[in-house]
Amino acid sequence: MRTALRIALWNFAFFVCLVGVLALAAVAQLESVAFGLPTALAVWVLVQGAVFAQRRCWVVACAATSSLLLLLQLSILAFFAWWNRGFRNNQMETLAVLFFSLVLVCGVFLIGWFLRAKRGFGS
Repeated sequence: MRTALRIALWNFAFFVCLVGVLALAAVAQLESVAFGLPTALAVWVLVQGAVFAQRRCWVVACAATSSLLLLLQLSILAFFAWWNRGFRNNQMETLAVLFFSLVLVCGVFLIGWFLRAKRGFGS
């Protein structure tokens, strides 16, 4: 019961921070911030798994879920790069490719770190 309460409180804190970031983005008219949400959610799943996952099945589920969210983010960025190339918008295309590379490198590192950190847990 205590663990469930801790998970609920962590998720509530994340939700409040996420709403705050989206509200600030709406005020500043930065609607592109919403396109980065899959990466934020992937990192959040890894944080939850690092804090709470004990059994091997939950560790693998956290790693797989964050991998799928990172793949979703990569597909969004690849689409933006393709879309901007069609309109000859080289600056936005370069930015999308840069973010694609950043998400790919950081995502592989984070998931690898998570799996190495949780290697000795559970059966």
